[in-house]
Amino acid sequence: MIFLAGIFIVIALVFIALKSGFKLPFSSIGKPVELTYWGLWEDPKIIQPLIDSFEKDNPTIKIKYEMRDISSHFQTVQTRLQSTQSPDIVRIHSTWVASFANLLSGAPKDVFDNQTFASTFHPIASKMLIKNNQILAVPLEIDGLALIYNKDLFQKEKLTEPPSTWDKFRDDARLLTKKDAGNNIIQGGAALGFSQNISHFSDILGLMLAQNGVQFEDSKGQVQFHKTISPDARNLGAEALTFYNLFASSEKSYDPSWENSLQAFINGKVAMIFAPSYQVLTILGQNPNLNFGVAAVPQLPGAQGGNTITWASFWVEAVPKKSTHQKEAWQFLKYLTQKENQAALYRSAVNFRAFGEPFSRADLATGLSSDLYTAAFASQGPNYTSWFMADDTHDGVFNDAIIKLFSQALEKVQNGQTSESALNEIAPLVQKILDEQRK
Repeated sequence: MIFLAGIFIVIALVFIALKSGFKLPFSSIGKPVELTYWGLWEDPKIIQPLIDSFEKDNPTIKIKYEMRDISSHFQTVQTRLQSTQSPDIVRIHSTWVASFANLLSGAPKDVFDNQTFASTFHPIASKMLIKNNQILAVPLEIDGLALIYNKDLFQKEKLTEPPSTWDKFRDDARLLTKKDAGNNIIQGGAALGFSQNISHFSDILGLMLAQNGVQFEDSKGQVQFHKTISPDARNLGAEALTFYNLFASSEKSYDPSWENSLQAFINGKVAMIFAPSYQVLTILGQNPNLNFGVAAVPQLPGAQGGNTITWASFWVEAVPKKSTHQKEAWQFLKYLTQKENQAALYRSAVNFRAFGEPFSRADLATGLSSDLYTAAFASQGPNYTSWFMADDTHDGVFNDAIIKLFSQALEKVQNGQTSESALNEIAPLVQKILDEQRK
């Protein structure tokens, strides 16, 4: 009787607790939490092994991975982040974090604190992904520009290595540019100088601006690329734009009427291009017999150590504020960023293609140091910088709109306007785009 009375008391207490809204320790046992994860580039078969492993260790969490269409991704994410139909995890471009900052969940301190985050990833991650002291996204990869060159064309000119400075790059581009009797280019030395048909033109120009010491914007978000002045009174932005234009004017090394420069490289028509790692996969896919190399981008003469600057454009994973499972979503992202799991994701990708996404973790960079295709991207990790001039984001109103303005500035220069005047004209229009996106 005493035993039965005890059971009735327990049942009564449970009933009272439930009526009062108190959640019992075992109340979470039941239907698993399902996280919706919007990815972009990775096929489900590549990431599924990591999902399976995580679910095995966390049986109450299920993950539904969807590979989304990049062509409408920015607009879809922009809308969904503000609705109850938000995914729990979403891949976005690193430059979008500033635009979506008010709609993203910050990482819980037990997942990442700022100091741990900074020591785990390359410095560009903290620069791009921490806003108002909150970590708003995590990188699973790092990417940006590298110099891609045709080894056979180099060997014909007895060039034994890729250029490491812009002075040497100019010399090599002149040597590698071939013309017919009518002065028409039949072999391009280097694909740059134009915006038309130059893949990643804006990233290349952004790299040159950054290497020349241009401040893109100040701490208040006001653009400065048109009025960054050197101690000896040189307009550094104008100087970089003029240098880029050299390859379309006095040192013309490419014919903009040709096909896209990436395709021209694949077809063996141009000796040097700049591109991110995923374009290396494009080259291998379309011309696997092409003899080419991948190297770090050239630097200004004399640049070394802390003066070395490279250009990043990469994608990151974020948790929307509208997600009803933020804690679990961040738990999964922490799992994916662990050293052994990033390595596992890379190995999984190699089962289906030549290489995986270059590691975002600084402590994994040396693991790619001997890789033919990714070593250059990994070696540039500590020196990456970036801004809102990233090509191939397909965002329409953000990077794409700013790129269009820089393209117009270049066209003005090619029509006789000074570089300084051209940049002054687009600066307020770029500012307007940034202000609109940061509202």
